Amino acid sequence: MSQNSRVVVRVDAQTKAAVEKILKRTGMKMSEAMRIYLQKIIITNGMPFEIRTRKLSYDDFLKLSPDEMYKYMDTLTDKD
Repeated sequence: MSQNSRVVVRVDAQTKAAVEKILKRTGMKMSEAMRIYLQKIIITNGMPFEIRTRKLSYDDFLKLSPDEMYKYMDTLTDKD
């Protein structure tokens, strides 16, 4: 794997600054974090974290504990 390929990612300035601040505490650069992220996608054969929609079915909502219900409802906006 001696050839390098460039990957360009566009994010807003606020997101970039927040991520760089966190990575600085770990001693890691953005490019290193991205390489790790891409390798993790290969290792897991997919996204290295769960992706779900925020909307639950009524039945799934009823399975939540009261605390989980409140937390879930706090994530909803008027647009949901």
